[in-house]
Amino acid sequence: MSLNIKTKISLILFIVSGFLGALGFRLSVPIIAFYSREVLGVPVIIISSIFVGFMGARGIMAIVSGYIMDIKPRYARIIPVFAFLTSLVILCYILVKDWSGIIALRVLQGILSGCLWPVVQFLVASLSPREVKGRTLSLYFISGSLAVFLANIVYALIFSYPLWLQLLIPSFIYILCGLTLTLSLMTIRGMDFKKTMVRGGTLLSTHKSSSGNLIYTAVIGGFALSFMTCYVFGDLSYIYVSETLNIGKSMTALLLAYAGVLGIMVSYLLGWASDKYSNKKTIIATLLLAMISVFLVSCGNMYTFVLGLILAAIAAKGYRPITKRLLAIYSSLPALGIAAIDTSMNFGLSLGQIFFGGVYDTYKSSVIHVNGLTVYIAPLSLLILLPLVIYVMIKLSKA
Repeated sequence: MSLNIKTKISLILFIVSGFLGALGFRLSVPIIAFYSREVLGVPVIIISSIFVGFMGARGIMAIVSGYIMDIKPRYARIIPVFAFLTSLVILCYILVKDWSGIIALRVLQGILSGCLWPVVQFLVASLSPREVKGRTLSLYFISGSLAVFLANIVYALIFSYPLWLQLLIPSFIYILCGLTLTLSLMTIRGMDFKKTMVRGGTLLSTHKSSSGNLIYTAVIGGFALSFMTCYVFGDLSYIYVSETLNIGKSMTALLLAYAGVLGIMVSYLLGWASDKYSNKKTIIATLLLAMISVFLVSCGNMYTFVLGLILAAIAAKGYRPITKRLLAIYSSLPALGIAAIDTSMNFGLSLGQIFFGGVYDTYKSSVIHVNGLTVYIAPLSLLILLPLVIYVMIKLSKA
């Protein structure tokens, strides 16, 4: 399906908005994480709860907004409002003096995020031709990952600034995001997204019954993968990496930045493989990478730890666009289907962070020795869902 110039411009603007939204959010994450840990003195499990509050609220609202978008496509017209409101919420952190207020604001951010980004992802999927849908979605998520890289670089430069000045930057970025979304929606004003999906070959109802189990399996796999790779995302990742490697704020941000950018480079190759070869095989590959990453991070060695971070980033960043391509093609309610994978991964990440935060607080320095190899208990505990991952891989290989 060829794209007219307006559709191409709109797709580019949606990808730019994804970049700006990810940049604004991920720049605020280390600011709040280190403020909570160093100024308020909260334990790691509470820092995990800050991110969990965000992801839980986002997951619930993603399902709601996805369903609304499927039955009332005009809902897309109001999504820039959620970006502008997020800008105000970020500034409110300046007024907060305890961890409960921070969690409350993160939950509010999660609600706004769930109302916004699943709809943007649906629009990107609906506007993209089927034959390049996986790569287009990969580009969308790559833009977000590049934003994460840039956010870590920026934080390494501004970490010594006053809190209000640090927060002013992501707040302004969200204003730009809202303006970009407004321009994109103006470009495609009047378009019928349902008809666009059909012309693009997305609503393949004849495949629905035969692929239903595959979709559910992919959703379950997303939950397990996010659980296992929870240590590389959110507020917890900065504290965990900083304390494990005994490095400062700026070095921590830079390390996570480089791990992320390597992750996105490989994740695009996974998106290309899903378009050219097999969704199932690429999904299995990401699950394998997630398992290996946990083993590497658990080893008491700086080099294996860094390699584990990179593999975890590749797995998590590659899984989303691949499975969303699958859901966009085979689901009769594509916006709800895309929201479903978001929700499963968000809840997997949330439960993983709560679980890992508690284990880390209790067994931070506890190790076991296996044939002379030092293995840390806290990260190794994330393999508790290993049987579920193996089950998903078997189901996918037989689908």
